[in-house]
Amino acid sequence: MLIEKFSKREILTLNDFLEQLDFKNFDLRNKKTSDFTLSLGRKFEKNPLKLQIAMPKDAKEISDIFINIYKNTYPNKKLESLNEISNMIKDPNFEIILFKNEFDKIIGCVFFHLEFEKKRGYIFGFVVKKNYQKNYDILKGLLGCFIYLWDKYKSKILVWYGEARTNETGAQYIGSLCGIYPIAFYPNKDIFLGRVESEILQIAYDKNALEKYRNKKPAILIRQVLNVYMYSNKRYNLGKPIIENPEVKITQVNKLKEDLVTKTSRDRFGIEFIEFSLKNKNSYFRFLHNPFVKNFEKVEYHVSNIEELCVFLQKLKIYIQKLKIRYCECFVSAYSPLHQKCFLNAGFRPRGYVPSWEFNKDINLFEDRIVFNYFDGKIKNEMKLIPESIELVRLFNDSEIELIDFF
Repeated sequence: MLIEKFSKREILTLNDFLEQLDFKNFDLRNKKTSDFTLSLGRKFEKNPLKLQIAMPKDAKEISDIFINIYKNTYPNKKLESLNEISNMIKDPNFEIILFKNEFDKIIGCVFFHLEFEKKRGYIFGFVVKKNYQKNYDILKGLLGCFIYLWDKYKSKILVWYGEARTNETGAQYIGSLCGIYPIAFYPNKDIFLGRVESEILQIAYDKNALEKYRNKKPAILIRQVLNVYMYSNKRYNLGKPIIENPEVKITQVNKLKEDLVTKTSRDRFGIEFIEFSLKNKNSYFRFLHNPFVKNFEKVEYHVSNIEELCVFLQKLKIYIQKLKIRYCECFVSAYSPLHQKCFLNAGFRPRGYVPSWEFNKDINLFEDRIVFNYFDGKIKNEMKLIPESIELVRLFNDSEIELIDFF
């Protein structure tokens, strides 16, 4: 029996969530939501779900759910592919958990990518068939998945994160119950069913990620980052940053431009891998291009000086215009104000301060990052947000944003 004893306001880390639950060896095999009690203050009980680890034979049903709900328009095309889902089920770096009803019918699922080297876990692909959303205990089912995974990987995965859509508050609310909080804003990032949507980056920390394994050196920030820093500092007590206003001086870039090399490759789903590099240097700037939603993401870069970064950013802007990109994001070091200033000058804006995001294997510590992103157009769609998300989004002066408070 798993009995909930906590108040939501007491939860800062996933440890707070787990420690206030009375459970031992929470085995997910054929676990039902009726097998544990979570006092969530609801006026009525919903039908229980059975939670089950996905098997290769389930891949077809899982892909059909995404295809049918999103009409072949889901941004992550791998989740529409039977073969890709089957491969993920077999891959030890993934966990896929099914939601089943009392007739053993699959009505939904959620995916987890275990990024062991980065000590991060990515929550994605949370979907439930529409006809079952109101009558079944989806909230408790997803919380059960978190309990299982957070306990199972507590010494290996110290940061869990996911992107919550802003067309509804369900994922945001469920996350807030167990310590998954808003940390960054992704305006106009995705397209679902032909409609542009913004997203909220949500994150949950093991206390060791914020304490034992967080780099203790102070953040060095440009003043434009202060708003998002203070938002995160209010919750996680990050310490006092150093504020600098560096001048970006660029010289001798013509030779670098001549040495610039661009490589592209494409997978069978049409997703492009693009890399900028420099001849005879180890510097690079690489990212993924999703032509279905016209965005750049998963940016990684390494440079030896500020001139190289500026040349890469100039090239990036050319590609943004060439491919009519609507959205691009990059996680920038919280200890490099020059890099922050370069992204700012390139038209990117800070929309989230993420403590303990990047695990540095050389020093065995997590380092902070700042989400800088660019988006095209106006945010015209109404957003449904929980209070923590509203507080975050109101930091920005993006026009035509109408906020709808969930409560």
